[in-house]
Amino acid sequence: MATVQLKALSKVYGTTVRAVDSVDLSISDGEFIVLVGPSGCGKSTTLRMIAGLEDISSGTISIGDRIVNDVAPKDRNIAMVFQNYALYPHLNVRQNLSFGLERRRTFKSRWRGIWDSAYRARRHAEHLAIRARVDAAARTLSIEQLLHRPPRELSGGQRQRVAVGRALVRDPAVFLFDEPLSNLDALLRGEMRTELRILHRSLRATMVYVTHDQEEAMSLADRMVVMKDGVVQQIGSPTEIYERPANRFVAGFIGTPPMNMFDGRLSRKSDGTFSFRWNQSEFSLTETQWDAAALSAIGEKAVTMGVRPDRLKIMPAGDTQGAATITGTIATIERYGPLADIVTQVSAMRVTTRTATDSLGPLHEGDTIHLRLETNSAHLFREDGKAVTASKR
Repeated sequence: MATVQLKALSKVYGTTVRAVDSVDLSISDGEFIVLVGPSGCGKSTTLRMIAGLEDISSGTISIGDRIVNDVAPKDRNIAMVFQNYALYPHLNVRQNLSFGLERRRTFKSRWRGIWDSAYRARRHAEHLAIRARVDAAARTLSIEQLLHRPPRELSGGQRQRVAVGRALVRDPAVFLFDEPLSNLDALLRGEMRTELRILHRSLRATMVYVTHDQEEAMSLADRMVVMKDGVVQQIGSPTEIYERPANRFVAGFIGTPPMNMFDGRLSRKSDGTFSFRWNQSEFSLTETQWDAAALSAIGEKAVTMGVRPDRLKIMPAGDTQGAATITGTIATIERYGPLADIVTQVSAMRVTTRTATDSLGPLHEGDTIHLRLETNSAHLFREDGKAVTASKR
């Protein structure tokens, strides 16, 4: 395995389109890194530059101790799994798995060596070694029974396993995955996520994975790299990014359902403390763990308060807790087994609450609902989108 270093990596198309803008990233040996972001954010372009399939406009890529900017893809000791599997339809599974190794064989058939017994022996030994590696990869991925089948006789999940196996047999320094599960149905995606995580744990391989699915990213990654418009927004563990988003974009993109965003203003009270005003309601920040200096630096300006749907609490009609409660009308109730998402219309805004289905009680669509906003677990964002520092979180 190997480390991967990206330093000021950029990709510019033409003279104006910056698909990737000065990405700095250090990937440790054996780490599972996931690049995540919306379509067009530059994540696949970054992966393709690591693979050598895209030219670099500026910056450097190092795999291990070697800068590979000008190294051909076949010489970078990487293996890539593509979104569309890219299996050869005229070859069976075993032949697909061994294809790359066969092309790299040292002792290929040559007329001058056909009658050389030593040459034939070395060639046979290499053939047996390739077969052993294919069998080992097939056992790891539980596809031994499929080795004789052509791709047309495989399901989507089986084809994906073969694509992963073709990368696995090469024993590369770095595995690259370009949205490999996007063509699978939801149930199979979940199963394959588990398989990939187990595979990484058993191999301790360096893996770089690209996806637009933030749930997939959070379930797989040791660290996530959140991108937007070619720029890295935040790098960190899934827990860190979920609990401490660096800006409003990260906060809104990571998490299902998305974070509720309340656009309001900070207000300084007569005692010097701050409150948040939104939609004729006032929410005290005195009991939160906000950095007082950070709030003072903002002053009485427009800010956004972000609240995760599971941090909005349903309050009984007779116990609305005064100004800390917002009131609206239930637009929809979406049930997911033990959980339910309540979408509430509050003035011109829709607010989502996630709660246990058992706690819904007699609530129905069209009913009035009272929600308590838990400011202790809320997030504040300045006008420029950057998060306000919390002293503890």
